[in-house]
Amino acid sequence: MAVGTPGAAAGLTTLVRVVASRRKAAAKRLWKRLHQLLDDEQRTALDGLLEVPEGHRNSQLDKLRRPPTRVSGPAMADALQRAAEILGLGFAKVDTEVVPPRRLAELSRYGFR
Repeated sequence: MAVGTPGAAAGLTTLVRVVASRRKAAAKRLWKRLHQLLDDEQRTALDGLLEVPEGHRNSQLDKLRRPPTRVSGPAMADALQRAAEILGLGFAKVDTEVVPPRRLAELSRYGFR
């Protein structure tokens, strides 16, 4: 079948669905594995980051993910404070050796979006 024929489009759509399904399954396995690496205290801390306080629109996690918008001394101080808060959560202790380096880099970048 030549590209551009009706049958080729259906085959391509099926391939896209299969690849998307496999990627989703792989991501789910990775998240499950990462969750297993956490201890109870870390899971509790993570759950706390997802809660939206009464009267607020964003969770603590949203606040920690938001980078500084200005280049200034106070913005740098805020960024350092944010980094200290993140380190204080204890997630740096998680042994991520089971995660391929490329995938870990992708997850790290995702956290900054």
